Amino acid sequence: MKKRFWTFRIASVLLIALGLWILIRDCLAPGDINAPLDFLATVLLCVGAGVWIMASPQSYNSSVTDVKMVVLKTPRTIEEFYEAYKEVPSSLGACYLASITGIEGKCLVWGPDIFDDYIYFYLKENGEMGYLGVNQTTSMIGEHYTEPVEGLSLVPDGLEENTWDYEYYPKRTQLFYESIQRFADTGEVTELEHGKKHTP
Repeated sequence: MKKRFWTFRIASVLLIALGLWILIRDCLAPGDINAPLDFLATVLLCVGAGVWIMASPQSYNSSVTDVKMVVLKTPRTIEEFYEAYKEVPSSLGACYLASITGIEGKCLVWGPDIFDDYIYFYLKENGEMGYLGVNQTTSMIGEHYTEPVEGLSLVPDGLEENTWDYEYYPKRTQLFYESIQRFADTGEVTELEHGKKHTP
């Protein structure tokens, strides 16, 4: 992780420095401003800022709301996460393993619910890092490698069944992230959400 951190930070500084150099050089040059050069400089500055944010989980997670970076102290497989969480209830039901368009390898998936929300988790860097995200494009969910255990849906505390809450649901990704990160750190499985079991 330290190698990744310094690699990303150095790359970020170089990109930003190059972008600033191009901008300053163009501003000081005689004649009209070179629009293509300014555009390139702007792109370099934006990419440099993005690379800076990607360098550490803290900077990434504080800047991005729909996706969270999970760092593992010990490399794990996605199957380990599945075995740990397959019987843990949530407002999206039990998890299962599936493919998602654009993501290499198997993903752990919860949902979708009646609002087409689903949460997914996948591993990278040989099982040393993962990403937890939320999506509503259900067509991206592909082949199911396992099926969710039935009867594990719950209704979060303070909410009614089958209702959308604009204050709660944006926080749900954070709750899932906290549980997943705890498992990654300690191997302890904790609840994903507080609530009561859903009654069909």
